[in-house]
Amino acid sequence: MRRIHLLIVAFFMLLPQSCKWNDDVRPDDSPWGYEDPRVSGFDEPLLLALDSLFDAGRLGGIGSMLVLKDNKVVFEDYYGFYTRDSLQGIGSMGNIIVSLLVGIAIDGGFIKSVEDSVYKYLPERQAYFEADQLKKRIRFKDILTMKSGLSWNETLSGVNSSSNDVNVIKTAPSAVEFLLKKPMESIPGQRFSQNSAGSLIILEALESATGLSVDEMVSEWLFKPLQINDWTVRKDDVGLSDLSLGLAIKPLDLLKIGDLMLNNGSWLGNRIVSASWVELSTNTQHRISSFSDIGYLWWRFSDDSSWSVYFPENKTFYALSDEDHYMFVMPEYDMVFLLTTKGRTSASTNLGYYVLSNYLLATLQPDEGS
Repeated sequence: MRRIHLLIVAFFMLLPQSCKWNDDVRPDDSPWGYEDPRVSGFDEPLLLALDSLFDAGRLGGIGSMLVLKDNKVVFEDYYGFYTRDSLQGIGSMGNIIVSLLVGIAIDGGFIKSVEDSVYKYLPERQAYFEADQLKKRIRFKDILTMKSGLSWNETLSGVNSSSNDVNVIKTAPSAVEFLLKKPMESIPGQRFSQNSAGSLIILEALESATGLSVDEMVSEWLFKPLQINDWTVRKDDVGLSDLSLGLAIKPLDLLKIGDLMLNNGSWLGNRIVSASWVELSTNTQHRISSFSDIGYLWWRFSDDSSWSVYFPENKTFYALSDEDHYMFVMPEYDMVFLLTTKGRTSASTNLGYYVLSNYLLATLQPDEGS
């Protein structure tokens, strides 16, 4: 609760004088200003009650919660042993980084479009495509929308189950080999089947197309421009960095990714990825249910979902993981909401949706002209 209290107290103790934030609240290198949440229309008692629940562990093991609104941080707190400088594993939320790399690669002419077949970029894997010609039809687009057609068990067993393919691939000597050995269960592009690791095929294809390693791409194309300096990523035995499932990053740095998307691919006035890719990747590419759609590894609420009461224009998109990490990018409110946890529990399941509707949006109105 410490930081949210500091924000509130600092703001009102210093009015009407110019605000000067406590060093413990605002890092020297912060790209954003900090503002009391009440100024932005949030309900202070609700936020303090939520913060107390997090501190007490009543809603599962929370790692951090951050809210950026109108280019100002209005809430930032860390829980348990986590601090601002802690690197937190974000699980399959790392797929949004893969999506951004694809957009930047297309912008740079390294791949032609999402319609390209991935096998063209994987010369060392041709045996797998020759053994099953149907695999040659897998496009970047199919993997980005989780419609590759590859057999995959991610939702039929528990998150921590040893039969869950997500857990198995984390220890596979070669993640891409593990994926490509899977039999085809449908024609690529026809049927959605949640596969949070499929984008590893894209990462190896990008290495082949660019001549750069995954680490070089993400560092030079994305993290350095966003001033992200501290991060780690798990690698398989052949050296492929698993951005899809194995990235650890500071929450404040992850918030920069949300801010980049909120600003249509620009950050601090610098173009990092084209606005056209941001629009394409966050628009609906496949309807999954009456609740959610998928873009290119970004999720969306369906037009007819109950969330339309908060998002009548349905511009919001989000990232999440099986570990119950969430990041919602909400152009309607000029806001990014990030929640990280210590792993899924019965108390934390679907927690991001609960916090968003009951604590953050309860007193807000969409920005005019959003």
